[in-house]
Formats: sequence, structure tokens, C-alpha cells
Amino acid sequence: MNFSTSSDRKTLRDLPAAAKLVVTAFLVAVGIGYFWAMVQLHFKHGGNGEPMPTVADTVAHFSGREWPLEDQPTPPPEPKNQSSQTGTGLPCRPRTFCQSEINY
Repeated sequence: MNFSTSSDRKTLRDLPAAAKLVVTAFLVAVGIGYFWAMVQLHFKHGGNGEPMPTVADTVAHFSGREWPLEDQPTPPPEPKNQSSQTGTGLPCRPRTFCQSEINY
């Protein structure tokens, strides 16, 4: 394997102060977001004496399906009625006319 030497590799120490600040601010923002997501899960969805909801509870709440997720059979496609389709693929609907359009 060809490992690069430490003189060739860029590290966080080699970056200018502005870039270090941007990386630090990003990591702090992601950390705060993760912390608040865990707080929300604890207070809104935790229960039954547990500090956090189980994986099954979380999946059921946010996806509406029970855990473990299983492949749902796909329904067969609806047959297309050519007489009720326009050239754009949108269904034809009868147009309603205003009274002023009828008496022209």
C-alpha cells in the first residue's frame, strides 16, 4: 500500500483560522441538532418507563408501518382506458360552460 507521508497530507491544523471556524461551527450545529432530536424523542415519544422509544415504536410512529418492515406487495397497475385519456396522459373531464359562453 502506498501511504502518504505526514508532510503531504492536509490536516485541520494546516487550515486557516476561517476554515477551522467554519468546520467547527458546522460540527457544533450538527451536534446541537442531534441533541435536540434526542430530547424530542425522549419527551414526545418515550413512554412505558423507558427513557427512549424502542426502534419498533419509532418506526411505527414515523412511517405508519409496524416493525420489522416487510416488503409490501405492490398493487397491480390500473388498466388505462384509452377513451378517457388525452394525449398528455391526463384524464378527460367534461368542460362546464358559463352562461355567457353558451349564448355567443
